[in-house]
Amino acid sequence: MNSCIYNAQIYHRRSEVRIHEFRTSLYTWYLDLDELSTIARRHPLLFGLNRWRVFSFRDEDHFRFWDDSRKEQALKQSSQGLHAGPVSRGSGEPMPVEAQGAAEKRVHLSATSNPSKVRSFIDSYFLEKDLEKPHRILLLTNLRYLGYGFNPVSFYFAMDSADRLYAVLAEVNNTFGEQKPYLIVLDEPVASDENRRVFARAWKNFYVSPFIDRDREFVFRIKRPGQLLSLGVDTYSGEQPVLRAAYSGQREKIKARAMFLNMIRIPFVTFKVIALIHWHALLLFFKKVPYFNKDETDREILKDEHKRKEVTNATT
Repeated sequence: MNSCIYNAQIYHRRSEVRIHEFRTSLYTWYLDLDELSTIARRHPLLFGLNRWRVFSFRDEDHFRFWDDSRKEQALKQSSQGLHAGPVSRGSGEPMPVEAQGAAEKRVHLSATSNPSKVRSFIDSYFLEKDLEKPHRILLLTNLRYLGYGFNPVSFYFAMDSADRLYAVLAEVNNTFGEQKPYLIVLDEPVASDENRRVFARAWKNFYVSPFIDRDREFVFRIKRPGQLLSLGVDTYSGEQPVLRAAYSGQREKIKARAMFLNMIRIPFVTFKVIALIHWHALLLFFKKVPYFNKDETDREILKDEHKRKEVTNATT
């Protein structure tokens, strides 16, 4: 299977106003969206697809930056086969007609038979941005644990028909239930055997932490996940890093034993994520790091139309 679990380490270092850093162990999931029902079948007591289990994948946790009418439109297009259309490679060069037919058939079958709606949302989103429909999508995310879940950020890795990475969609969440997408389009696709890092820079323009101004930029540092996981999302003020956040890990097959061991090693993993966020926010408060009010920040965000750009070109 393409899907796996990563036993990971998270590292944060804040350098603006006060130095504050920490490192912690977690585990996260790397899921081929076309394999979700297979995983649920193999592990019916542990893995749930849109149902309560120890670990649950729920469509409602993703694409929350779309309203219900936009989701309904994407599902309607998918059920009617309207996602089938001209397909190009990640590099922009046209695919052969035979390959187009195979890709379109695969996308349509996936959309109509996959119990998860997220694949249909992804297909529609990419077409909206005038990009190739992904031949395969792998999602790096936290699953709900015992019904509770929180993802600071989820990453969709889009592969073309030659299994090359050509785009990454980051879903950034805050603790207020809001979500913002950042779409990273590579200058040239990355094959599975290439050890190249992708760099992209985008305006943050989103209220994530009350201790970092929205008028900053995210710098994404991403390697295509393989045996190892290596990515980072840094926050910059001009050319100065304000916060460095790194995510690294080791691949592990999705097996019942691995799931049980992770439950013992890091119990209540998603509760740990949200608890760490609030604990370190409290420490920053005691260190007298400036606090930015959410209502005022949101008003400022609405003024900066030029900083709401959703698509970012990346270099490798």
